[in-house]
Amino acid sequence: MHSSDTGAQPALIGTREAAEILGVPRTTLASRLAAGAIAPAIKLPGRTGAFLFDRAYIEQIAADERDATQRRSALAAAPSAPEDYAIQDERTGTVILHAFHGSIDGGDAA
Repeated sequence: MHSSDTGAQPALIGTREAAEILGVPRTTLASRLAAGAIAPAIKLPGRTGAFLFDRAYIEQIAADERDATQRRSALAAAPSAPEDYAIQDERTGTVILHAFHGSIDGGDAA
């Protein structure tokens, strides 16, 4: 196939490049392969034949992992509980429950 052809063939990459795109060591990529978490496009013949991966597939996994990391970071940065809040009856405005964050010994909560 010529480089100017735009056939349906996926762009194949080796384990070194796949690991770089994912931002993990090759040993981690090998572990994911063994666990079935990542599937190669092709395994070359032989007991020690190399694995080849579809570049788009690996790039999608990397993007999904970055998104998941950003969501976890945003959740971790969010306060775990409000310091003070009240639940009120919408019609009367009467406070039904008032909760606050404090410590038993009277000091500021850590």
